[in-house]
Amino acid sequence: KPLEEATQRLLAAPPLDFADWAEGAQRALACAASVVADDLASSVELYRMTQRDLAHRRGEELVRRSPTVLQMLLFWVSEEAMAARIRGGLFPSAAPSVDIPPGAP
Repeated sequence: KPLEEATQRLLAAPPLDFADWAEGAQRALACAASVVADDLASSVELYRMTQRDLAHRRGEELVRRSPTVLQMLLFWVSEEAMAARIRGGLFPSAAPSVDIPPGAP
């Protein structure tokens, strides 16, 4: 019965826009790759180099021109990315304490 219901919902849904789906999948993969690599800067640079229209863009202009780069930055600082880093052992769950003297910058 659940399979039949799911099939009916799928058939009743509007047609999938493959270009939108592919773009969303590319963004998700870029975000995941940056976390797995544990290197946002290199991940953004690699993505930039693979996109002809972004090859000469840098900094703020790159972020403004690329929704994927913006999504990579936003995902990098998200709770979901931090949870993935912790689960993957890329970030210690308990960092050692550091004594900071009073008045230190």
